[in-house]
Amino acid sequence: MGSPEDAARHFEDGIEFCRSAGYGPELAWTCSDYAEMLLDNDDPSSGSRIGDSKKAMELQDEALAITQQLGMRPLTERILVRRKILRA
Repeated sequence: MGSPEDAARHFEDGIEFCRSAGYGPELAWTCSDYAEMLLDNDDPSSGSRIGDSKKAMELQDEALAITQQLGMRPLTERILVRRKILRA
């Protein structure tokens, strides 16, 4: 929607909601999507607060733990592919 800062706030709200409601699959997807948004906006030259690669890795780790526990193979593979692309 053109505003990474607004998106980050919405993701944080979504994560909080999913955690408090116990919505594991939705939490995994939200963490993964939020991590992708942070990584897609990781441009140190922009001066933006958005693009925190450390936070993105933490979100991916949380999503991976959930996906492996619940057997969410497609999302697990998506996260792992994204990590492989970043390392290349």
